[in-house]
Amino acid sequence: MTTIKDGTGGGHLVRVTDNNRLAVTSESLSALAVASADRSDAYTATTGTAQIFCANAAGESGVLWIQNASQTQLALSGIYASASANGIWRIYRNPTSGTLLSGGTVVSPTNLNFASAKKFDGEVRYGASGTTATGGTIVALGLVLPGFRILPLEGGLVLSASNSMALTFEPAGTDSSVTATAVLSYVGE
Repeated sequence: MTTIKDGTGGGHLVRVTDNNRLAVTSESLSALAVASADRSDAYTATTGTAQIFCANAAGESGVLWIQNASQTQLALSGIYASASANGIWRIYRNPTSGTLLSGGTVVSPTNLNFASAKKFDGEVRYGASGTTATGGTIVALGLVLPGFRILPLEGGLVLSASNSMALTFEPAGTDSSVTATAVLSYVGE
């Protein structure tokens, strides 16, 4: 094994293996961890302990609506949802109207960095049975069984300035109670 001297004159050495590779160590953090720890820009938005009753007769009901008001892109890391009955979860891109958008219960997202008082720059609302989110484009949907589900988005769903998304639930044959929590973080500046 040979060594390479620090080219900056700092006197540090680097080991080179017999396969001509540098011997290094690295530390990896998720984008969510960096957004929370370094920038205080990671949040949760939730229906809380409120069980949203979705009547089968009402059809599809708006559960959670999120709009980004920041000029910085907002990434959704995941949505944690539960339902007491079979149904269909849908995620809409930029819904244009509906009672979820205009009359849903306002939610104040919680900063995941407990030492930070930084506030979420956007708007979040949760709905009730029969609230609507109309227009927009369905970007994801899934038929689910009763219980807790994680919709792993891993930062893949991104909202630019003024973009929004809605999460809806449609019971499949019987009434259901649902809750949902979204994990959000602003993408590095």
